[in-house]
Amino acid sequence: MSEKRKGDRFPKDADPHAEITTIASDLSITQTTAPVNPLRRIREESGVAPAAIIAIVQRRHPKYDKTLQSKCERTELYGVQLAEDSMKDLRRELTPEEEKKAAWVRQGRHRLTASVSCRLSDEECERFREIARQSGNTMQAYLSTMIRDHLYEHELRDPAKASALQAKYCKTNDLPHFAPSGGRCYRCHQQIYENLKTAEGYISHGISVWEAGHRLVTGCPHCHYSFVE
Repeated sequence: MSEKRKGDRFPKDADPHAEITTIASDLSITQTTAPVNPLRRIREESGVAPAAIIAIVQRRHPKYDKTLQSKCERTELYGVQLAEDSMKDLRRELTPEEEKKAAWVRQGRHRLTASVSCRLSDEECERFREIARQSGNTMQAYLSTMIRDHLYEHELRDPAKASALQAKYCKTNDLPHFAPSGGRCYRCHQQIYENLKTAEGYISHGISVWEAGHRLVTGCPHCHYSFVE
C-alpha cells in the first residue's frame, strides 16, 4: 500500500484523468447602514458619561447597570433596548429642546391653529398649484399670503378711530401706550393707521381699525421703527 506523497494534488482514490469542474462563486455583499441607536445618540449629543445615563435610568429600574447600558446601545447585536419611560426621562433631562419639539409634533400643536378650506374643480386646482409653484412657495404658504393681503386690503383704515381704539385697548388691558397719539410715526412721520404707497408702487399696509382695537401697537408698519425703545 503506497502512501500519499507530499505534494500530491489528488486524493488517493481520485482519478487523475477525470474532468475537473470548477464552480466559481461571485458573492456580492451589500453593506447596509444601521440606523443610529437612539440611546447612543442621546449620549453622544448630550456629551454626558454613561454613568450619568445609568443614574437616571436607575430611578425607574434599580438593577440597570453598565453591562445593560452597553447592550442597549447595541440593540442590533443583543436585541435589547431601553424601556420607553426611561428614554423619555433621558430626552427630557439631557436633550430638553428635542423633547419639546417632539411633543409639539406628537400633539399636533402649531402656532396657527385656525384653518380654512374650499372646493375647486380639478382644472382650477391644477392652475392654482402652478401659480403657487411659480411664486416659489408651497400651496399653503401662498394661500396664507393671499388671504392676509385680502384682509389688509379690505380692513378699514381710519386714523381717528384706530388711535382711539388703541388707547382704549391699552387702558383696558393695563398696558403702556407706545403708539403716537396722532398716529404719525416719530421717525418717518407717516400715518401708521393708513396704507402707504411707495415710489416703487409697493403698498405698505398700515394698522387697521380692527388691529388697533385688538393688539398692542409697538412699532411703525412702514419704516419698522420701534416705539418701545
